[in-house]
Amino acid sequence: MGEIAAWKAIADLGMGMVSLVALVVISLRLLASVSDTHKEVRLIRLELHRAIGYMQAYFSRQGVHFRKEDDEAWTEKRS
Repeated sequence: MGEIAAWKAIADLGMGMVSLVALVVISLRLLASVSDTHKEVRLIRLELHRAIGYMQAYFSRQGVHFRKEDDEAWTEKRS
């Protein structure tokens, strides 16, 4: 039972990180729509995508994989 709670905590942390990243992406898109510095915004977005890749790789190494199904993100632990 403790292992299930630990995996749920990891999944909750991951979903919180994903939500934060989504908020940043939305903010950057709004900034890009009103900003004249599209090049700088693109560079920030590239760095953000790199950070997302690192986060996904970290959770993948921990055995937690994110997937999208029926418009709801959830996790599964692979054995």
